[in-house]
Amino acid sequence: MPRNIIQTFITIFITMITTANFVNASNDNLYQDGITLSITNKAFNPQSHKIGYCGKTPCIIDGKFFYGGNGIMPKTEVAGLEFKQEGRTIKLDTTSMYDSGITNKNIKEHITVERYFGKRSYRIIGYFGGDKSKRIEPYIVHWLVLPGGSVRNHIGDYESLTGLVYKVNEDFNIQQ
Repeated sequence: MPRNIIQTFITIFITMITTANFVNASNDNLYQDGITLSITNKAFNPQSHKIGYCGKTPCIIDGKFFYGGNGIMPKTEVAGLEFKQEGRTIKLDTTSMYDSGITNKNIKEHITVERYFGKRSYRIIGYFGGDKSKRIEPYIVHWLVLPGGSVRNHIGDYESLTGLVYKVNEDFNIQQ
């Protein structure tokens, strides 16, 4: 009788390990502290939006400057970016974000998650839409995730961000 119990226990144990490894086989979008970021992109349909032009170049979508597209009509839009941890799901602001070039497979190459202000607060920083082969600079996005929700506190093109950093360093005599 004890032999059957041991065999049953071993079978259950091996099944649990195998199942756990199978379920966690794809950790492409799993970060520290059990955080998962999931991005959803969808095809961009210009007919569903109000497009504004700067000369002949599209520069405004639905009344807001947009990021991605690099002076041409975007092909995709970021439909969602979700932060999940311990049963809570927080939708991050993705308005004005297009042609991200990011999927759930390559998300960790472009987006970092760091603890910020304690155990349940995080800083998420990502760069989107860049293409090294075409020398297209990315746009940079920064969110804070707090226990009560999230705020996107920066979205901007790389060139403007580096110019701002240079100006602040110069004005405040900060040596890099």
